[in-house]
Amino acid sequence: MHYNRYRYYDPSAGRFISTDPIKLAGGVNLYRYVSNHPTGLVDPLGLVDINNFPTDESIHEYAKNIRENPNVLQIGAHGNPDVVTDRNLNAMSMQDLGDQIKAHPKYIKGMPIQLCSCETGKGPHPVAQKLADHIGSNVIAPDKTLWIWPNGKMLQVETAPGGGPDLTRVGQWRVFRPKG
Repeated sequence: MHYNRYRYYDPSAGRFISTDPIKLAGGVNLYRYVSNHPTGLVDPLGLVDINNFPTDESIHEYAKNIRENPNVLQIGAHGNPDVVTDRNLNAMSMQDLGDQIKAHPKYIKGMPIQLCSCETGKGPHPVAQKLADHIGSNVIAPDKTLWIWPNGKMLQVETAPGGGPDLTRVGQWRVFRPKG
């Protein structure tokens, strides 16, 4: 038996024998690992930051490959300047999103939050600012559409007229500080 930072693994069974600490955020099977595809996907720490992309969309798996930053809590979700959604594409209140952040084992009060979510940093009063004010941490968010590739690389650019990324119209990551 091996202890892998957050749960126990039994090599003779080839399975984790304790539940995933992110609970149902990892799916309904609390014992699975990397969507039951251990030869094609990786989760080097056995723990993925918050991934609110729907589990039936490819971007859910792509987000698992975003390069981890141990000093930032990363949230993958669909969004726009006004909202961030849950896995069922319902708009999340700041209270619900804040509760989800605070419940994550990696979260430390005051830790910066990165919203890997389209346009959540666009405009004068985006959802990223609302989250920063609510949780009391800096929030980093893109001001353009966020494209996530299968290897986890991200780029924020406008969407081209025919769909797909317009590499000539690059956005930026903006930092929102809590007001108050």
